[in-house]
Amino acid sequence: MFDRILVVTLSNIGDAAMTTPVFETLHQLYPNSVIDIVGDERSSGIFLGAPYLGVTYHRRKKASLWENMRLVGRLRRQKYDLIVDLRTNLIPILLRGKRRFYKRSRSGVSQHSVEEHMSAILSLLNKEFKTPPCKIYIDKEEARKARAAVSTIPQGRWLAVAPGANWPGKKWAAARYRELIFKLDGQFDAVLLLGIEGDSLEEIETSMTPIFDFTGKTNLSLVKVLLSKSSFFIGNDSGLGHLAASLSVPTLTLFGSGNPDRYRPISMTSSVLVAPENDLGKLTPDFVFEAMLPHLKKGR
Repeated sequence: MFDRILVVTLSNIGDAAMTTPVFETLHQLYPNSVIDIVGDERSSGIFLGAPYLGVTYHRRKKASLWENMRLVGRLRRQKYDLIVDLRTNLIPILLRGKRRFYKRSRSGVSQHSVEEHMSAILSLLNKEFKTPPCKIYIDKEEARKARAAVSTIPQGRWLAVAPGANWPGKKWAAARYRELIFKLDGQFDAVLLLGIEGDSLEEIETSMTPIFDFTGKTNLSLVKVLLSKSSFFIGNDSGLGHLAASLSVPTLTLFGSGNPDRYRPISMTSSVLVAPENDLGKLTPDFVFEAMLPHLKKGR
């Protein structure tokens, strides 16, 4: 039995979301255990509201040696029954823990990132165990703070659109997103544009469907709430797609030169669309619209 567990997770939002099956598995195996987290300040908020959550410790990706040693000092005040390191392969060596597990990378083997993370706790599982889907939670306080922003959006079906990504090769052109939204006019009661500053699509042709531009205007808590209330998500290969899938929102993620076998969102309601010749420049709005049709007919 492990009463106190520490998991060292990853920095980027999408990467952190893909570690949640490890947390869900540990929570299933040891439902009375408390799980502390070492994570990035920006992304560790995705774990807020989880029933297993204990203390969250922040570690900067480019932290100095002095910062890291201070963090180790804080962590050493707690004796852990189990330490799972999905990131550093260093911190657990310096801490007080009965057992230590590390992620195992399989060289030359095509493996989804989720399965790679799960490899860290493989010895705890039997052969029949099935990896749970990625899952995040909405904290009551998060929902309360988001109430004002949510109240401005018409009730009904919302389409969440995330046109950004962390590098240009992953981005479908803004003009293509504008054209797609115009083609979807009337299918949803509101369109929510999500992302960082600079991801805005600017003005879209006259549309009956109201468009709410939240790009650069949200924190992680508000984004989680907006996504959780959305009926469908479409976007590039980015962290927001993983958040939507982890909230059980039907998603369509557009892939160009990225690797969907390793980085596609994992959920029962997520799907991917790979651009012709892995080139997003060759992906047309008509093609994306056709891929969305089955989801539009199902409703939510």
